[in-house]
Amino acid sequence: WVDGFQFFSYGTWNDHNYFDPAGNSFFKDKTKIPPNPIHGTVNPEAPILVINPLADLEYELIVYPPSSMEEPGWIIIYRSLDPGANQQTADIVDIHFSKKDVQSMDILSTLDTANTFLYFATIADRYWNESDISNLVFSTIDPLPEQTALSQNYPNPFNAFTTIEFSIPKLQHFLLKVWSLDGKEVQTLENRVMMPGKYQTEWYGKNEAGKSQSSGVYLYSLSTGNKILETRKLVYVK
Repeated sequence: WVDGFQFFSYGTWNDHNYFDPAGNSFFKDKTKIPPNPIHGTVNPEAPILVINPLADLEYELIVYPPSSMEEPGWIIIYRSLDPGANQQTADIVDIHFSKKDVQSMDILSTLDTANTFLYFATIADRYWNESDISNLVFSTIDPLPEQTALSQNYPNPFNAFTTIEFSIPKLQHFLLKVWSLDGKEVQTLENRVMMPGKYQTEWYGKNEAGKSQSSGVYLYSLSTGNKILETRKLVYVK
């Protein structure tokens, strides 16, 4: 409701100049409003989201509502840096009122410090009961890796610290650990769900307690679940 009137648009608010003031007020600059529990809490089915690269840093996003959708609803497209896909922390790319397929665009900037962005979509009915999130899709400033890879650390040998780079092709939980040659765990460098992309981290020659280790040869490994994907050697010299 805006100034006593209820506004509905069968396209994006930006398609019609006369919808701009109402859209800005109603959505508070594209921020969705809370659901209205008075009218029930039956959530719509989740949509399907597809992403297509159009040009460098330019992506088309297409949302396909479920076939069970009989009435128009708000189709919300989110962009996030959080692999947890949280609506509360994600940015809203676009909002449409429709029951048909919806197309939108997102253009990345080379000034973005993040390498990979995650997108998902939801549908909210006219009482703002929101569906579960759609499937996840990704855009990236650099090409997405085709396979998991663990690079040789540099410098090697090292004294103060060394850099370890690795690439992952899909959203998954990864562990990056340093081990002694006798198989004892020295330090965990990464232990989290990570989006597809290229990463780097540093090891400062210390264990979990922050104690400097002895000079020598160590192993570092990248794993997911209980499976070690790749292992390499590094040399620490005090």
